[in-house]
Amino acid sequence: MNQPSKTETPSGLRERLIKATTSNWEEKSWDDMTPYEFYKNFIDSLTFGYPSSSVPIRVVVEREDFSPIDTDEAEWIQNSGNQEWYQFLSGLTREQRDLIAMQLLQERHGAIHDVLAQLSYRIDSGMQITFKGEPVPTGLNGSLHHDYVGRHAAEYRWEWPEKPD
Repeated sequence: MNQPSKTETPSGLRERLIKATTSNWEEKSWDDMTPYEFYKNFIDSLTFGYPSSSVPIRVVVEREDFSPIDTDEAEWIQNSGNQEWYQFLSGLTREQRDLIAMQLLQERHGAIHDVLAQLSYRIDSGMQITFKGEPVPTGLNGSLHHDYVGRHAAEYRWEWPEKPD
């Protein structure tokens, strides 16, 4: 997800955030998967599944009031060390909270990319990923992190190639 453009309205940004944090992607059973299907599922779950389940991002996007709803929540906020965070968010406008949510989402995507880049480096150095004892074909678009970026970017999303031989 890219930074908001200078011409994007707050409602346009809000729509993009809601879309990014709402996923209809569904985890599939691994029982009958081939290593190739496992790899596609792995990358697509990082791309379309897990970012939408990020609790901090969803809270910032969905919640309107950051005052504790009840005593149990107030106790959780205090005990979890999130008191300052909630207090900070309660003083922001909706547009400001959306900008923070956008930054959190970008940082999450960046962290996923960086982990996959490290795994790609390890694979290039001889590490192998297996599924049910079989090698997993990785880097179908060059590397793990290129596969992630290629599936993530809506404006130039690539489709999975046919199963490699």
